[in-house]
Amino acid sequence: MTITTKLSDLRESDFFRINESMKKCIGYINHIDALLKISLTKKNFEERAKLDFSFPVSSIENEPGYLIFLEMIGVEFDPPDNIAEMMKSKPEGFVPLAYLLPAMKEPVIPGYPWTYITESKSLYFEEIEDIYKELDQNSIDYKTERDARFARFNFPAEYESYMAQLSEYPRSREIINIYMNYLLAKDLGFKVNLAEPFTPELKPTLTEEGREINNTKKILKEIFHSHFKQLQNKKKVILPIYTDASDPYWDELLNTAKVLSTKFTNLEKENDIALQMIRNDASEKEARSKVELSIKKTKLEDLFLELIDFFNKNDIPYKNPENEKEIIFPLVKDIKNIKPGGPKLVKKITDGDGDKIKGFQKIGESFKEFYFRYRDFLTFSPGKNTVEGERSSLD
Repeated sequence: MTITTKLSDLRESDFFRINESMKKCIGYINHIDALLKISLTKKNFEERAKLDFSFPVSSIENEPGYLIFLEMIGVEFDPPDNIAEMMKSKPEGFVPLAYLLPAMKEPVIPGYPWTYITESKSLYFEEIEDIYKELDQNSIDYKTERDARFARFNFPAEYESYMAQLSEYPRSREIINIYMNYLLAKDLGFKVNLAEPFTPELKPTLTEEGREINNTKKILKEIFHSHFKQLQNKKKVILPIYTDASDPYWDELLNTAKVLSTKFTNLEKENDIALQMIRNDASEKEARSKVELSIKKTKLEDLFLELIDFFNKNDIPYKNPENEKEIIFPLVKDIKNIKPGGPKLVKKITDGDGDKIKGFQKIGESFKEFYFRYRDFLTFSPGKNTVEGERSSLD
């Protein structure tokens, strides 16, 4: 049986399996959470090493729901060189949990590439709608149950996909809002005109016939359509291949993904001390397997962190702007001539680890390896349609 690993390829028969798979991931996160809390009671590295984190971690990474979740949060992973070979055997879009978890310190809201409107698109039964019409405190705080939905408004997925992409551009967002407010104002019977920027005087516009007339609607419509057509010509719409994007099971999957995202965020936030210990243990384990690194590695890492701070504070370029994976280690004069701190850093570079790794050439090579091992490897581009903190009527 072929296992679906792409959102757009999901069939109706896949949803239950993927949804249950994400729920399994939630269970494994609870397992990790319990182990982390137990780790705080252990006295040393040896005792903590007996805790088996590999089972829940590998279980999450092997779940098809995890791969779908990664696509829903729009994660892009640029793997470091030391795991590049391992990544070749992994499916497209895969991210090791060890790299995902530290990056999710703040909530990342899952979404679909074809979804634009984030608020509820439901129409509730009349008695529920009447509660919201009161515009009082109760109407602000009231939350409906899902069975209170009478119907839903079905916007074509292609339209939502284009609008979601259009909203990525600041001016396009402004035009959408101006046009939307214009149509609402006209529908409510308000008059909308163009005026001089800094006075209340009306600003005339010329029609094709040369007559001066304030044609606000025509101007707005033409600007909006020019943005929309430009996007249509440049962007590719991503839509479900085998299902209708408005089918309810897409909502169910999104709800589970939101819970999973919250679980990841809370795991990182609520176990910062335990996670730091476990990550330090992993570094210690690596150091024990490579005796030659031990203390010298720490000394070099301290130097590299000091160098990055010095370069950034003094605007010393060390990254090739044409190739983000290339480090150009500064020359002696670039560092030595900057005071205070420059001459002292030159001496530290000359001394290095006090053994084989010293001098500008050797330190430069090691600095490059260090930088690409510890920089941020993850970026997120989740559904840009979501605005965290906005109220919704649907619980």
